[in-house]
Amino acid sequence: MLFISQNSANLDINSIRQVDYLLMRKPSLLQKDFERKKIGQLYEELDFSALPEGGRYSTYIYSDEFRGFVANELPGFWSGKTSKSFAQAKLRQQ
Repeated sequence: MLFISQNSANLDINSIRQVDYLLMRKPSLLQKDFERKKIGQLYEELDFSALPEGGRYSTYIYSDEFRGFVANELPGFWSGKTSKSFAQAKLRQQ
């Protein structure tokens, strides 16, 4: 099963206890302050600001086998028109 949530407090605690791995994105402004204790501790240890582009396209993987940042691009189907919140943003083309 795959659970996607903006904040771990939105998920049932039993779901979190059973995870095999976490994929963590750069947190929003107050997100770290309202996370569950362990997730908040993980975010405190991470420095997304040291990544290229301020970590915009980077994800942190937390698992038994691997812990670290990985680079990922936006999906091919995504465009500025896809999201109303980014409708006015100017994205750099590669």
